[in-house]
Amino acid sequence: MIHFSYSPLLDKDNKSFCLQDIKERFIILYFYPKDNTPGCTIQANKYSQLMKEFQAMGVAVVGVGKGDCKSKTKFVNRYQLEQIMASDVDFKLGKLLNVAVQKKMFNNVYWTYTRSSFVIDMKNLAIMKSQKPAKALNDANENLLFLKDYFKNRKEA
Repeated sequence: MIHFSYSPLLDKDNKSFCLQDIKERFIILYFYPKDNTPGCTIQANKYSQLMKEFQAMGVAVVGVGKGDCKSKTKFVNRYQLEQIMASDVDFKLGKLLNVAVQKKMFNNVYWTYTRSSFVIDMKNLAIMKSQKPAKALNDANENLLFLKDYFKNRKEA
């Protein structure tokens, strides 16, 4: 199991927080390559459209992408995103979870994220990890369906 309690992030307002600071019972932590790009915008908008359903189940959603807090603020404001958008500035969490990757373009080496997601329980343990790479169009719906099934199976047990 992966434990997430020691992973500080920065929100769009440049405030540091850790996942254990979030009070919801479950967290969807998703990683995406870059703010304001087509696939990442589709993924973020899908999560935002489903926020009422996630919140009704006691689930917080945190998106982590390449870029600083200023970029996150522009992304949130431009698309009126409802989920928490965060920056893992030094890619520490991404490297720990094996979702940060080095790429090379025109002899420039840089870090980015593989599109992926985790469902984390109230003990800050991962109970589900998406197949890498997650699909921008389907990721939010797949996590919603997983959680609905998870809650249904827990009630039946």
